[in-house]
Amino acid sequence: MKKQLVIIGIAALLVCVGLLSGCTTPIHKTMPEYIDEVSAYKEGTDGVKIYFILKDINEYETAYDGHVSMTIETSTDTPIVLYRTSLTVIADDFQQTTRGIGAFNRDALIYEFPRISYSSFLVQPSSEISYANVKITFTTPEGKILNGEDSLYLLGS
Repeated sequence: MKKQLVIIGIAALLVCVGLLSGCTTPIHKTMPEYIDEVSAYKEGTDGVKIYFILKDINEYETAYDGHVSMTIETSTDTPIVLYRTSLTVIADDFQQTTRGIGAFNRDALIYEFPRISYSSFLVQPSSEISYANVKITFTTPEGKILNGEDSLYLLGS
């Protein structure tokens, strides 16, 4: 009986130490199978925020090293490139965060691009250029290519 109480006490102590030290669920760093979500949204009157989520073969959100290419282009019959970037990311660049509101609030493991100001666009949004597609290609060091996209309204509030 006394031995069981000691074991329970030690377990409780370890839980408390873990909570106080801010330890979190370990981040999955397994080979991604697909881009689960690309989210692009207007931020302020002159910029956009974009993030994406990778999932592995077991459908767990994952962080992984790779090369990312992102293009924002008009959603017209003949797309015009508005913005393009390309960068190398490492698994540690992904961040565990909370997304959504109310009942849709959930934890998510994302890679988020820095805010992109319209002033860095090659062509400025206008009444003729108000909708865009955001396309992301993630290439793993092993050569696996994953694609995802989202649409984006550039004008209005």
